[in-house]
Amino acid sequence: MTQPVVGLSPERLLRSGHGLWSAHVLQAALGLGVFTELGRGPRTRAQLQRSLRLREPGAADLLDTLLGLGWLEREGDDDGAVYVNSREAGHYLDARSAAAVGRWLPAAFALATPVAESLAAVLRGDAAAPLLPLADDTLQAWAALVGAALAQRLPLAQVHGVLGIGGGAVPTLCALAAVRPHLHALALVAPQDLAAVRDEIGARVLAARLRAQAQRLPWPRADHVLVHRWWPDQGDDQLAAAREALGEGGRLLWIDHWLDDARRDSAAALMVVLRRRLAGHAVHADTVRAARDRCLAAGFARTDVAPLGGGLAVVQAFA
Repeated sequence: MTQPVVGLSPERLLRSGHGLWSAHVLQAALGLGVFTELGRGPRTRAQLQRSLRLREPGAADLLDTLLGLGWLEREGDDDGAVYVNSREAGHYLDARSAAAVGRWLPAAFALATPVAESLAAVLRGDAAAPLLPLADDTLQAWAALVGAALAQRLPLAQVHGVLGIGGGAVPTLCALAAVRPHLHALALVAPQDLAAVRDEIGARVLAARLRAQAQRLPWPRADHVLVHRWWPDQGDDQLAAAREALGEGGRLLWIDHWLDDARRDSAAALMVVLRRRLAGHAVHADTVRAARDRCLAAGFARTDVAPLGGGLAVVQAFA
């Protein structure tokens, strides 16, 4: 079994993947006519939705991805904010411009047209939009990268016990345990997943330090609780359960593709959100501020956030 290597980061690899997805997003925006519509004048998101036949919340995710990539600019940060083309986009990507090259980009760079066309169809809400599912092993590999990033980015040398929630937390816990030999963890998973999770832990030779049991309330007491973005969708009940499980001084590690509060600099995170929409997932892209407010409402004393790379971040909430 390949173990995580301390000090080795997948960030450059993830940037390459995001470069590919930025091309898909750009081509989808060209196909939808975003830049040509904005070439007629500034538009609010609601105006763009109507004219381009886009559906929420995917419309906001697409526009703010283009904002983060530098193809659009935005005046204001609220629902009435106005989008305009960047100078480059107005010159090269508005189909009415004499210098427009957008129609030739797919052929020039051999872009995967079916992916962009599928993304555009999903954003329009087409009933027959072809989806591109995410394989379970892809999510598992991603979760393992999260564990390696946590070990590098957070001061976990004194962390001895972690409670992980949901099957997505298991590869993360395995990666953490591989580089933190003092760490012991308990994973709470859905009953139907329990046998497979225990097999995975056994295959990684971690059964002495990593256990799994069926999830039920109340959760066992813990010093640290780790949850992923694909934890069961039970809303703030999960945050309340995490707070109840943590003693004073305990810490919640809540991992997601968190967006900056103004949704201006989150292109990497939003591209993953768009990819998940293309897989047919019901996704709600949330901001760090929203996570902070929810944690404080659940009884946590304070929060902070640490980037993990590839658009991922961990919100830490302290009991």
